[in-house]
Amino acid sequence: EILTDKNSCLEICRVLKLCTLQETRPVLFHCKSGKDRTGIITLFLLASVGCSREQIITDYTRSHHFVCSNRHYELTGQLPYRVLSKEDREVLGAKREYIIGLMDFIDEEFGGIFKYLDTIGFDTRWRRKLSEPQNVHTELINIDTQDTTI
Repeated sequence: EILTDKNSCLEICRVLKLCTLQETRPVLFHCKSGKDRTGIITLFLLASVGCSREQIITDYTRSHHFVCSNRHYELTGQLPYRVLSKEDREVLGAKREYIIGLMDFIDEEFGGIFKYLDTIGFDTRWRRKLSEPQNVHTELINIDTQDTTI
């Protein structure tokens, strides 16, 4: 529903356009787990700067390792992953098949990521702004996601 609801589409486009503006840089966006709305925004940003499908999948699944970590529990105050039911783990996880299913849905329903982005108003003109030299930062901040102890 997030991809088809009119208000959600407007918000997705707004966030993506904010990411292109020099005066809003650097941009930090986050949530507790990085797999739903944040994962969708990340998918669109990565695709817009030329990342491959596999690179997008790999990036998305990093969230799964974080959600399964003790560090996620420490930062969010949620129950430790190891004490959650199997059903809860399925909902919280950011599994490879989730992002693949989303990309397949976008391909089937809209004809691909770029066609979807065009539809919501984040067209080629806006996508190019993400790759302009003044907007590309080579230094990335990486929060410790290596703690995958459960």
